[in-house]
Amino acid sequence: TRICMNDLYEIAGLPRMVAKGLIAAHLGNGQAPKRWPKGLVADYEEAYGRKPSKDFKLKDAVAAVLKAHPILEEIEIDTLRLQYVESEIMIKAMLSLIRDHGVVSLPMHDCLIVKEEDQHLCREAMRRAYFDEVGEEPVIVEKGR
Repeated sequence: TRICMNDLYEIAGLPRMVAKGLIAAHLGNGQAPKRWPKGLVADYEEAYGRKPSKDFKLKDAVAAVLKAHPILEEIEIDTLRLQYVESEIMIKAMLSLIRDHGVVSLPMHDCLIVKEEDQHLCREAMRRAYFDEVGEEPVIVEKGR
């Protein structure tokens, strides 16, 4: 069982790669992108055989991202800082599981993989680690095998 933080790239009407690319560009520049990010265009062309501008208006895609995550307009944090915070949360949760309960976990992006019988311990370890690091309660979801 994977215990994961909610996927912030799941935005209605946008492929995950588009949402992820626009969020990364926003965080990297400190503002919403005014052009399609080059990396996103290349990835989209590889996946779909055309530019994202053929399927989406940039302003509409950016609006969907900001509607889903209005905090992007308020925060002053970059992608490297976010990656660091996420890694600290995962490390704290993994250490808590092994030290306090003898539970082995495997990290996979924003998830920890544990035995099914240990999922309640993992959920609590992730919740506590996230709260300790960020000061807010996380949204945690469980994903089957």
